[in-house]
Amino acid sequence: MTLSPAPTETLDTLLGEAQGHEASSRLSALCFDVLSHNAEARSLASSRRALRLRAAAHRISRADADTMFGNVLQVLERGPESANEWSMIAAFAVRGLELKLSVSSASERRELVERFARHGDWLELATPYAPYRYVVQLLSESSQLALIEALETGLLAPPDGPSAAAFRARAMLRIQLLAQFNQDAARVVIARAAESSPDVAVVAAARHALGAEPAPSTEGFELRGDVGRVARLSIWRVLQYMLGIPLFVALFRAISYAVGLERNVMVRLESNAVHVYRETWLFGRVVRESDASYALNDIECATREVSMPAFQVLFGAVALALGVVFSVIWASDSAARGDSSLLMSAGLVLVAGVGLDLLFTGWGRLRKERAGFEMFVDNERVVALRKVDPERAQRLVEQIARRRS
Repeated sequence: MTLSPAPTETLDTLLGEAQGHEASSRLSALCFDVLSHNAEARSLASSRRALRLRAAAHRISRADADTMFGNVLQVLERGPESANEWSMIAAFAVRGLELKLSVSSASERRELVERFARHGDWLELATPYAPYRYVVQLLSESSQLALIEALETGLLAPPDGPSAAAFRARAMLRIQLLAQFNQDAARVVIARAAESSPDVAVVAAARHALGAEPAPSTEGFELRGDVGRVARLSIWRVLQYMLGIPLFVALFRAISYAVGLERNVMVRLESNAVHVYRETWLFGRVVRESDASYALNDIECATREVSMPAFQVLFGAVALALGVVFSVIWASDSAARGDSSLLMSAGLVLVAGVGLDLLFTGWGRLRKERAGFEMFVDNERVVALRKVDPERAQRLVEQIARRRS
């Protein structure tokens, strides 16, 4: 496994081109956009028309795309053909990630680095692209720390089932990348993998990456999320949809997004306590912050919950029920009248109901799972988070239970 197909002597030139090109910011944004789209689709094929539209959106002409390693637009259109071309696109893409992170809010940064980690795994393991080769050189210290936190997730997921080999490959790749960071946080993540990874091969790789030096303390496990509770499917939830209340909620969220209103929480687990840090952002500035600490012995309950979007489930179920009802009624009328066209309509409405149910069920599964974390002290909910990482939330719950026992 290698993190880059580029020869060592061209690395400095590649980095200089990615950072010092006259159109560096626009070319980087384009390459990041294209590679993200390709990784999401699990395919390197891109139509020329789509590439032209993306280039126009980023205000890039063919003359702007000339570099020492070739024309970026031409390379993207026909596909990279040499190690230098694969490396050039990957380096520009990582530079594009850094530029995007520099103008993103805290919650947007988490989503960006988590998505980049997923995409980077696929690009590294399934294609000649090697974006991880350039993250140490092209990402700022704060961006590296955010990426290190996102990379830890891949080391905590259970390897059960047919995806065990894929999990192991991703975990090995991430350990190899973490070992390259000159950050204490990276060694802490490797130490956590060596301490509690469910895969013995990953544990061995993590211990090897730590080397002969003493392993760092694994205290200070963190979970980040937004203030709020995960939506639950209930009678009241169904009534809300019928009354149109979610429309007002969506309007309020749109206004909050417009003014940059965010309420973020970081839960940090220490040896004897759980620290909760809250901050409120408005117009890109912190307007309020607070810090609280709860002794582990005082914590009554810590829970993690993951729910799928309720709208898809409800709409699909209603569509299926209506399709079955109308198909039965029309089929009965068709048998009584001997009308073949009515029987065909009954079949069509049944197929439509089943199709809509499958469509919305699949759409709900494709959407990112909504995970939440809650913690109770003295019968009072002191922490309620949504949009958290499910694996990290599960680990935090397990660690709290283990240390309280």
